[in-house]
Amino acid sequence: MELLKSATFKDEDKRRILAIVDVNLLTQDVDTANLVLSIIVNSNDLDLSNDVLPLNLLKSSSNTKLRLQFAARMISRHNELDIDTYLKALGGTYSIISDKDKRPKLPDYEFNRELLETLKRVGYISSYSPVKGKDNLPMLKVNHSTK
Repeated sequence: MELLKSATFKDEDKRRILAIVDVNLLTQDVDTANLVLSIIVNSNDLDLSNDVLPLNLLKSSSNTKLRLQFAARMISRHNELDIDTYLKALGGTYSIISDKDKRPKLPDYEFNRELLETLKRVGYISSYSPVKGKDNLPMLKVNHSTK
């Protein structure tokens, strides 16, 4: 883990280290999961051969922005069933997006927009729209296509 924290190594080198480290070590605590997610998100190489690692990272990390950026990238490569799994791993309001009968609202942040754009691009949601939430805060309402 100290090698992953080192400024001496480039992200490409750190990705090689990640490939040989036990998955359980990469998600053993919040700080490690945040570090691993940061390396992966900042890398163009997202070939994660272990299906357990992405879900465990989403569950273990506390950095919302990294979690959403990572989920958006993973979602763009998977089918609807896998997308449901990723949304549920994000938890909270994000897991409600997988319920096609609900229209959850997310805070209007750049990384939420990125996630919703990805979901829209892959056809998982039909659109999202700006609305006012409680206390007049800007929110994004998720819209599913009606059949």
